[in-house]
Amino acid sequence: MFFHDVRIKAQKTFRENNLLSSVFIFIYKTLRYVSRILTVQVRNFFYPPVHFLIYPVLYRFYSKAIKKISADTQLFFLTRRDLGTHLVLVDYVCSWQRVRTPTCIVIITSLFSRAKILASNICPNSKIICPDFGWLKIVVLLFGWINISSTFSKLNAQLQAEWPAALYIFLQPAGLSGFHKGPYIKELDKTIEHNKTKMSSQFVAAYTDVCKIMDYRYELYRDWIQLRNQENRGDYLVCVEEKTKKIKSLFNFHDRYVILNIAAKEYHSNFLLNRRGIYNPERYNSIIDKLISQHYTVVLQGRKEQPKFRQRKGLIDYARSSLCSVENDLALYAGASFCISSKSGPENFSTIFDIPLLGLEYVELISMIANPKFRFYPKQIRRKSTNRLITYAELLSSPFYFDIGANYYDEDIEYVSLREEELLLALAEFIPLATNSATDWMKYTPHQLGFREKLTPLHLDSFYIPGVPCDCYLQRSSEI
Repeated sequence: MFFHDVRIKAQKTFRENNLLSSVFIFIYKTLRYVSRILTVQVRNFFYPPVHFLIYPVLYRFYSKAIKKISADTQLFFLTRRDLGTHLVLVDYVCSWQRVRTPTCIVIITSLFSRAKILASNICPNSKIICPDFGWLKIVVLLFGWINISSTFSKLNAQLQAEWPAALYIFLQPAGLSGFHKGPYIKELDKTIEHNKTKMSSQFVAAYTDVCKIMDYRYELYRDWIQLRNQENRGDYLVCVEEKTKKIKSLFNFHDRYVILNIAAKEYHSNFLLNRRGIYNPERYNSIIDKLISQHYTVVLQGRKEQPKFRQRKGLIDYARSSLCSVENDLALYAGASFCISSKSGPENFSTIFDIPLLGLEYVELISMIANPKFRFYPKQIRRKSTNRLITYAELLSSPFYFDIGANYYDEDIEYVSLREEELLLALAEFIPLATNSATDWMKYTPHQLGFREKLTPLHLDSFYIPGVPCDCYLQRSSEI
């Protein structure tokens, strides 16, 4: 039955296109079918000899290409698989290219095709080294991204050793065993010495613990935040202006549109560690209806992790359309009035284009984005034993401020989803601000100034970014 369906599709493609395309479709579909029936155990058993064959080929490719790069060009290694880290790195490269020296992006990830598209669109003037080979795509298809990622991890380690001047923000996963840890040395951290009297010893201990497991190089992350504020980003929009017009024409919506990205997926099987998860996404219908009533078109952006909202005039489910692509994602964000997103990674698109961002149900405040037009409403935190909500002042002084990923400090707390009323309050505060200039975003309310006064460099990203919580959140939290 499978081969019959593939043959029918191939025949249709032949009639519409040509023989070569139909043959390609047949081979591709067949390989996908084979990859699905191969169990994980079978893949893992047969992959070591495949790794033995492809590793020297890939290493030779990278080594030969890098040696051709001129000495005045700064190398950047793009690793890992998560979209958010790719967006940050290519944005850093683009800022570097504009302000400092020529750049070259070396793509060392199993998602090399997507990474290449991002890099070529966001950094059109940078050189790109990418193993975008057809045979490598077949290897990924047959043996899965986990196996091929282990090969890229080893390549990354060897290339880093040979080109130590290459820069990378995010550390590469070490095969199946976890992450390389950052080279953190507590005794050399001057931040602790300058700020330890301001915070409790338990807070400082949690800070040092999380620095040891951080999977990115913090000094470069801070450099990106500072560097991107030194250059004009207006021509970013010009680069994709025609693509934006085209996609608006295809979907037939007007100029005022808002991007909505709500990642309703499980991040971890342990409920405590699934703090980023969005539950009961039907709550967001109130936001969609409010935006439509104010003559905005709402574009649901993302992929399969997006909720299935009921169809209505003014809502476009781009996430499930045939037009989904990285290029169209960029075009959509470039032309949006503003964006609304949970914390999942794609919100970094808004940072690239300086599009205002409203972050809803945010957690893990030690890792935040550098968008200068940014407000967020965090999830409330509740102590289970007493059923009492925790104020933001308590959060900023507690070890569980450093909860991130699988790292947590208190089993007695839980993260509480926002009520519809809170979602609407955040939106009502944000919309008037969305049309303001960048300088107006720095005019904080008394509550927001109070929040910033409680921050120290020990609070990591929250201290360095210009974004702050919504005033309505801070007011409610201070009244608990």
